[in-house]
This record gives sequence, structure tokens and C-alpha cells, in this order.
Amino acid sequence: LLHPYELRRWPAADLAWLKSNFAPVPAPDAGQCIEALARVIRRHRESSDSPVLVFNVSSVVSGETIHNYQGAGDAMSQRIRRFNCALVDASAELGFSIVDVDRIVAEHGARHVKFDPIHFNEVGCRLACEEALRILEDYGVLKEGQGA
Repeated sequence: LLHPYELRRWPAADLAWLKSNFAPVPAPDAGQCIEALARVIRRHRESSDSPVLVFNVSSVVSGETIHNYQGAGDAMSQRIRRFNCALVDASAELGFSIVDVDRIVAEHGARHVKFDPIHFNEVGCRLACEEALRILEDYGVLKEGQGA
């Protein structure tokens, strides 16, 4: 699967290449994503007891100003919220940890930590890494202070 990010900004030649080499398919829903993730986690656990960390996604989508979702279709922020909620349920069932990127963005501000809806800047990357290290320290994988 390929998600052609900011497709409307692609040059005409790149759009032509994309259309000639890929067929559109519907994006998988949150349930399908979680089912695939669960299979990966179960397979991993067959051979390892190492902790599993999964990063959720920030639901802040720059430029998206929807205030009434009736007839809005499947907005990116709405898809992300569904995925994040399904991820919480899967964590409760499968026992993996979530690096809560959505919380990090909420605490520090999207304009301060993100370039766009998907990509973190240096500050955002550092904050997400610090959270992942904190979780690994909680598991005892790292000694306190070793990761930073």
C-alpha cells in the first residue's frame, strides 16, 4: 500500500507515474490495522519476551477545521482517532505499550513539534524518543538515565 501524501502538490509527471503504476484501494479501517498488528505481536511473542512498543498517531491535522462531521466523509483526524482508540483496546488485550504521541503533541503544541500532520521536527522526535525510553526504563530494559 502507498499513501501518496499531499497528492494535490505532486508534479504532473509524478501523478502520471503514480496512476500508471498503482491502482487505488480503499484505506484499511482501524479494525483491519489492529488485526494485522495483533498477528505481528503474537508472532513476535512466539520467539521473544521483549517488550513491544507501538507509537500511536497525533490526531492534530494542520489545516483541518471541520466542526460538523455530518457528510464530511472520512476525515484524516477522524480516522486517526478511531485507530488510536482501537490501539488502546488492543493494548489492553495483548499487553503491549503505547508511546502516546497524541498526548505529546497535545502537551507541547502541534506547531512546536510537527512539520505537518505526519512528520515530527527535531523537538517532536526528541520528545517521542524520551517517552519510548521512559517506557523501556519501566520495563527494566534500560537502567535509569542510560537512554538519555
